[in-house]
Amino acid sequence: MGEHLLARLLASGTVSLLAALAGGGLSFIGRPLGAAYVIMLFLWMATVSATRSTGEESSYDRRQRPFYAMLSVIFLLLFFLPPWEYAHLEGPIPRDGLLAWAGLGLMAVGTSLRTAATIELRGFYTARLSVRAGQSVVTTGPYRNIRHPGYLGELLTILGISLAMGCLSGLLLLLATLILLIKRMDAEEEMMISELGREYLDYMGGTSRLVPRLY
Repeated sequence: MGEHLLARLLASGTVSLLAALAGGGLSFIGRPLGAAYVIMLFLWMATVSATRSTGEESSYDRRQRPFYAMLSVIFLLLFFLPPWEYAHLEGPIPRDGLLAWAGLGLMAVGTSLRTAATIELRGFYTARLSVRAGQSVVTTGPYRNIRHPGYLGELLTILGISLAMGCLSGLLLLLATLILLIKRMDAEEEMMISELGREYLDYMGGTSRLVPRLY
């Protein structure tokens, strides 16, 4: 387990450095915003790697393979396209100002929320769609009011990336991610209703998917 975690952390560090190279290398890291961005990107990927559990194969999960493929492409673009756009293209979103630093703050909030959601599920937060024996509905912590705080954390992080780099490409990737996650939430909630029945239906009745009282 320790070796796998170390490999994941090294991969996170490598991707962060490659993202810096996409933004111009030393000139990117030499800017306070660029250096802070690389650090936040690493922390995001490192916490995801440290808390990620693959989960078990299931009939629900087999239908998710197109989702995994499309999401992988989105995240691959997300790592490198925003810093490249920041360095090479001018856009309507202000660069290097308060909005950019607010974006870094959103990255921190999103990363923290996803990590809290993962910890609260105590090993039941998995990449694959499946329900383990003995699993029950969690209604504490970030799950008290919203059913998918981990996904909200990812969306906030991507929004933060978009604002930090002042890039339109990040906003487009955010929209694509949102569309995919809505389909994922549909499938996940269908599975939970099928496996946990009335317990999950009651939970759905008192919570929102992502934003309390809105959605």
